[in-house]
Amino acid sequence: MNPSDFEFYRNKTILFFYEKILEKDGQRSMHDLSCQFGRKEFSKEMKQIAGSSRNGLKMFLMSYPSLFVIEGDIVFLSEPNNTRVQITSRLDCYKDEAKKYFEEKILQYGKNAEVPIKCLFGHRSQANLSIRYMAGQTCEDFKHFLMSFPNTFILNNNNVRHRSNSQISLDSSFPIISEDKKKLQSDGDGSDRLQTSCIDSLKEKLAKEADTIFLTNKEIKLLR
Repeated sequence: MNPSDFEFYRNKTILFFYEKILEKDGQRSMHDLSCQFGRKEFSKEMKQIAGSSRNGLKMFLMSYPSLFVIEGDIVFLSEPNNTRVQITSRLDCYKDEAKKYFEEKILQYGKNAEVPIKCLFGHRSQANLSIRYMAGQTCEDFKHFLMSFPNTFILNNNNVRHRSNSQISLDSSFPIISEDKKKLQSDGDGSDRLQTSCIDSLKEKLAKEADTIFLTNKEIKLLR
């Protein structure tokens, strides 16, 4: 394991046990923590770093006294400090790096492209270790990864598209709106100005709800 890989898995391992202890109000037995080795999200690399056994785990946790305090068989969290914040921040950077990687890949398929999730997942093999880890090991894991970025990716069953590709060019998609707007503005009638305002409101509504658009019957008639 090269140094950069070791740092990545070490940070994941520290944060994993920190959060498991936090779940139990800041204290947990060594036996309970060692049982976590069998969890799906606890990779073989993390197990290797943690010592692969109860005694190995104890030695690992003892090497971070700013985070963990061991008394007998019980592990306590130390007083809050910046160490956990720094680790969490580093992992957030890894996750953001992975998001940007797949964002670039999906944009390569072209504007408005809806890509099968398994196809986008195929690019995982070309990425570095941290990106592969954050994306997950299965297509289902990858789907959950994409769902954690709703402002970037839009999922539709087994397909995904980039959110920026979902924007509708309103004047091109609804040319009648632009035509009527110009006509109404030239008439100068008060009721016409009101209708123009309604059309503007509809355009704004369509822009904001380009993914799922629900219009009332009255609004549909106004667009015709």
